[in-house]
Amino acid sequence: MADVTPNFELNNRAVTVRLPRDAAYDLKKIQTIQRTILGQLGHLGCCSGFDIRWDYETEFIVSKAGKVNHLGPQAVDKALGAGA
Repeated sequence: MADVTPNFELNNRAVTVRLPRDAAYDLKKIQTIQRTILGQLGHLGCCSGFDIRWDYETEFIVSKAGKVNHLGPQAVDKALGAGA
């Protein structure tokens, strides 16, 4: 079970969580991460009073010509040959 004792002072009620792509699209991982974060915040049963901002890592590719292309999850999977 997650620790329910806050281990830091919270002056700002906004909390940013940065997730790798594989965790961002896996419900079990998200639930485990959220339970741990809520425990660290001292509010295991809810997130009231906190503005939890989920930031998902994203990837960009820049061509030699300088064109910037965003790689969403499907594009990354296709480029890696995954998900087929």
